Amino acid sequence: MGIADNSIRPFFLSAGLDLDALPPELQAALEQIVLPLYARYVLSGLSPLETAMGASLAFLMAQEVVSQFAISHESFGCLTPTPVQAASRQQEIDRYLRLLGAKGRCATFLQRLAEFRSRKDFDPIRDSELFNKYLYNMSVAQPVDNLARFLAAHAGHLRQQGSIVDKFRSRNGRRFGPYQMLTYRDAQGRQRAVYLAGEEELARARTALAALQAPRRQAQVLARARQALRRGHRAVQARLAQELQRVGLRLQGTEFRGWSRLKHSILMPADIPNTASGTAGLRPNSGESEFC
Repeated sequence: MGIADNSIRPFFLSAGLDLDALPPELQAALEQIVLPLYARYVLSGLSPLETAMGASLAFLMAQEVVSQFAISHESFGCLTPTPVQAASRQQEIDRYLRLLGAKGRCATFLQRLAEFRSRKDFDPIRDSELFNKYLYNMSVAQPVDNLARFLAAHAGHLRQQGSIVDKFRSRNGRRFGPYQMLTYRDAQGRQRAVYLAGEEELARARTALAALQAPRRQAQVLARARQALRRGHRAVQARLAQELQRVGLRLQGTEFRGWSRLKHSILMPADIPNTASGTAGLRPNSGESEFC
């Protein structure tokens, strides 16, 4: 099987192209790399979709092989290029890198298509709607959500000290901004931040930050409430101690003590509660106390 064989010759290699005139190493690369892809995905494609994507993959692979050959020939053939040659070489390298990206997306699509088909319960007719949605989601490039990635990676730090701040930038004596950023500082004091592009991302960041920090804020509110209650309780206890001291009593735990020492009190024992909780109890008329 050779690349000059018209039965397997890729359609994008036109009939007017003399393949035998190509350098032997380039012919070998096309035969060993491009032809197997073309035979598998185009000549033996399992569906029109796979055939179309396979043709794109084979075409991009052929372009990549030719670009590799041309770039290596120019690079190693002229080790001290002129500025014009260097600029032209850089353009070729940039074009080659774009080819790599497009080829990688085609290969990923075909791989996921094969994984979907390998499911035991896959039925192209029964699952046609799901199948079409799956392929559409794979074929459409999804934008990178930097905010979601930042929130997922740094949620622990954002719970403690995350905030949304305004940043200004200066260039050539001019001030630009404000630019909203979600930021925090790590354990080493380095600032970590993500830029919030637009009102929609700003609203998402505020909502997410409020949800992350809600438990800490609730804990702070409860701690302040407990402190206020303790201060109020101490103040009431101090006032009660003063009032009891005036009549010769004292508070011990939840009980009033000192009844046996009251010989000439202006208060009758029945007029004073017997516990700090406020429950009243009648004292014996004899004046004798059950407390010591």
